Amino acid sequence: MFRLPTGKRNASLLVVSLCLASLPAVAADQWGDLSLRLVYDSNKLPASDSLVVNAKDHGVANAILYVRPAKGAAWHPHPDYEKSRAATIQLTVVGGRLEPRVSVIRVGQTLEISNGDVTGFYPRMDGLFNNVPPIQSAPALGTVKLRFTAGEETPTKIDNTISPRTEGQLLVSDNPYAAVTDANGRVKLTNLPTGKWNFQLWHERCGFIKEATLGSEQVEFPRGRIEWEIEPGEKDLGDLLVKPAVFKE
Repeated sequence: MFRLPTGKRNASLLVVSLCLASLPAVAADQWGDLSLRLVYDSNKLPASDSLVVNAKDHGVANAILYVRPAKGAAWHPHPDYEKSRAATIQLTVVGGRLEPRVSVIRVGQTLEISNGDVTGFYPRMDGLFNNVPPIQSAPALGTVKLRFTAGEETPTKIDNTISPRTEGQLLVSDNPYAAVTDANGRVKLTNLPTGKWNFQLWHERCGFIKEATLGSEQVEFPRGRIEWEIEPGEKDLGDLLVKPAVFKE
């Protein structure tokens, strides 16, 4: 058997090691992004905390776009999400209002509610099915930390047992592919595994959005499930227009 001299063999191993170290940890063609803008399809705009519409561009804030993986599906999130796996998600109670009103948390992360009011905040989450509802409270000018052990299929309402007007919505997700539309109605999910996935678009006024206009086409989403194929790179769907009746206006 032919063997390189020791010096040359060590040099060759060094070159191979350097080459391997320079390779990306994840192939770029395995991941893609998905973005859209949720738009209120009417010139008569609502004025409500539960339905926030941008007066300039009609973008709908506080909707949640998230992946609903098939049960038993073998898939793994992008390694970059490991950095935020144990992050703390902040909610604040000030003047009887919960900010932000709509939020997302992953299993393994910590929900910290900071109470800036002079009365206690006793969080009630009746919509939890896979987690035990919290019994801890945030004292006046204090905080409470909550953790969840399993993902939920739908968001849960958060309110205060002694002040029902302090309310919001929280999605507990078992994966990092969930985000809330911003003040312009925009939302983006990044580094999704390529392939066909079921998505759901949810708003507190109507639950799952089941019909809309995309481009010039009327589209329907049976049971609120939307199948989109993720390809390498960016997939921007543009404006998704929703009629007021969908929001029960």
